[in-house]
Amino acid sequence: GRGSLGPLKLSGLSGSVWDGHAQSVSVFDQPLGALDWRLAAAPLLRREVVLQLNFSGGNVTASGQVVRRASSVIELHDARFHAPAKILTPVLDIPSLEPVGEIDGTIVQATLHDGRIDGANGSARWVNSGMSGAIETRFGDLQADFSPAADGSVAGVVRDLGGALAVTGTFQV
Repeated sequence: GRGSLGPLKLSGLSGSVWDGHAQSVSVFDQPLGALDWRLAAAPLLRREVVLQLNFSGGNVTASGQVVRRASSVIELHDARFHAPAKILTPVLDIPSLEPVGEIDGTIVQATLHDGRIDGANGSARWVNSGMSGAIETRFGDLQADFSPAADGSVAGVVRDLGGALAVTGTFQV
């Protein structure tokens, strides 16, 4: 089977809506690998969707639980992810440079309301961080820890874990 939900494309579908598999998943034509899912039936009676997702087999691996509440709030629980740092290219938006290294992270909990992050708690590590372009440079490992701030935003601390670049700072999203 094959399916498409806007920029999300699934192919090689098998199983059921409750317990299924897609051999190939892509978002905005970027392949993510395979996807396994489990949909819990009982929460549907409360107009809630509870999905356990597991992406594997590609450059990106990720797993976690996604909950859509009856109020349309979306929650992410116990998520883990690994991806090449080059996925940060559009976010960093530095002409002629591409991030190198690997990103590993954990999101203990995150909440989205009306498409906006209302809070998140977790950490991410950029392993063998660096930039590549006309020349390539490596910075070492960088760590970011984040949690909900009092105003509902996400605040965090970023620091180096040794290497060529010394970093200590804070951020708020």
